[in-house]
Amino acid sequence: FMGDSGRVLIAHGDITERKKAELELARMAHTDALTGLNNRRHFMQLSEIELSRTSRHGGALSVIMLDIDHFKRINDTHGPQVGDAVIQMLASVCVEQLRDLDVIGRLGGEEFAVTMPSADSTQAMQIAERLRLELLPHVPDLHEDAADAILNAVSGLPDGARQRVSAVLADLSMRGALPDLV
Repeated sequence: FMGDSGRVLIAHGDITERKKAELELARMAHTDALTGLNNRRHFMQLSEIELSRTSRHGGALSVIMLDIDHFKRINDTHGPQVGDAVIQMLASVCVEQLRDLDVIGRLGGEEFAVTMPSADSTQAMQIAERLRLELLPHVPDLHEDAADAILNAVSGLPDGARQRVSAVLADLSMRGALPDLV
């Protein structure tokens, strides 16, 4: 600034560390600490974007809900460290098996969701089964049907897509799969 004396004051400083801290805070606000996946809030924001895109342009959109049945038994029998490892394994399997454009998030506990743009219900069912089979060897003391992947897919007319996704999420919420989500 110029004062009455006509002098200019220039301040110079390196804000690199501050910017790094800001980026880290933003990452923490969007990421589940245990898995590194999108947290519930960020998953819902990104899924809403994909839902709007599908509504505008048409096409398929599928939502896969993943839940590890009898998860409490894993924690009770093997301890929370093993439970955390199972949750991390599910996250890792999803990242390895899903497409880059799919949106995955940990909704809480052992509940995960995947929004799959441009995937119809047949593709989504195949992917859900592939995820289930890939996870089975890593889940202790569970039978083959215990690591369930609950699939609800939405595709078709853009006008009805939002209502169908809302209905799917509301149905899962009523069954206790997504407490307080909708």
